Amino acid sequence: NTNTYQKAGWVLHMLWHQVGSATFNQILKAYYHEFAHGNASTADFQRVSSAISGQNLDAFFAQWLYRGGHPQLQVKWRYLPSKKELLVEILQVQPEPPFHFTLPIGLQLASGQIVENVSIKDKKVSISLPCPEKPLSVELDPHTVLLFEGVVSGK
Repeated sequence: NTNTYQKAGWVLHMLWHQVGSATFNQILKAYYHEFAHGNASTADFQRVSSAISGQNLDAFFAQWLYRGGHPQLQVKWRYLPSKKELLVEILQVQPEPPFHFTLPIGLQLASGQIVENVSIKDKKVSISLPCPEKPLSVELDPHTVLLFEGVVSGK
């Protein structure tokens, strides 16, 4: 169905961000060179991607390609002016076990934007981020790197 192709496109997009542009281009060239005019499988692409990037991508492909669904997040934040910090609670509400990923969080301040990367490995994550002033807004994944759904609320 169409979800298969859309999710596969997202997986390629996320892989590009994980390995970097130059390495991603090398992966595509090597994959094309090795399998031009022949047949290849997803496992072949994974093998080439791991070899070229020098990274073990088993967990990446298992989570994002072979597992159904995607993270569904409910995020609440609260600013503590006396401590100049932002308390953020991230809850994965999808029925499956939690996904493991890095979530960029954009803090739009009067003085500019700060992007903090938060490691997500559990169903619920609570963190404190340094923040010199109360954010005008808090945005999940401001540069559109991840496949997920999210709702943000805060004060």
